[in-house]
Amino acid sequence: MKFSTILSLLSLAAAPSYSIPTSDAANSGEVVPMHITLPTADGPLELIGTYEELIPQIQEAYPDWVPYPESTRLTPTPTSSPNPSLVERYFKNRPTCWLVAGNSCLTWAVTQARNNLKNLPARTMCGGPPNKCSRTTCADGAALDLCNDRTTSLSILCNRVEKASGDIAHDCQDNFDGETWTKGQWFDTTGYNVVVRRCY
Repeated sequence: MKFSTILSLLSLAAAPSYSIPTSDAANSGEVVPMHITLPTADGPLELIGTYEELIPQIQEAYPDWVPYPESTRLTPTPTSSPNPSLVERYFKNRPTCWLVAGNSCLTWAVTQARNNLKNLPARTMCGGPPNKCSRTTCADGAALDLCNDRTTSLSILCNRVEKASGDIAHDCQDNFDGETWTKGQWFDTTGYNVVVRRCY
């Protein structure tokens, strides 16, 4: 049996039997790159791509910006972080674990993915088209997806995705073969959700 199949079975076993909402966009299997809006001195800069794909363009707009500051022992770019209580206000209940489409990812890899979003310039917006999931970053096999179930485009502060993914990784954990794995989603009150799962 494939390792990914074992993880999927573990996910199903860990999921509660009562009805929990799932996202149509998240379960569609279609993932597109995120739409990102960078604040610059010349006005908002619109880009499309994942964090990893957009590094050259961000560096052009911010010459002193370092994409992976932890690898060079530099301080990350300051970001505007909402109060943890405000993050819970944006979202409803708690994360839904395991039921979203896709495979589990390593919990420690989610930390790197979150660091990528933390490192974006302050007030950077993440978004995407309606009825699709937009991939913000893929780090060490961990994806942070912003899934839009609305009929209109979506744009929110990227740090809201980062904070929500941290709570998902905290709430949705399972151990297998000495490693801690995670997968889940958290619904906002206005028709979108953040998803943590594996990327390739």
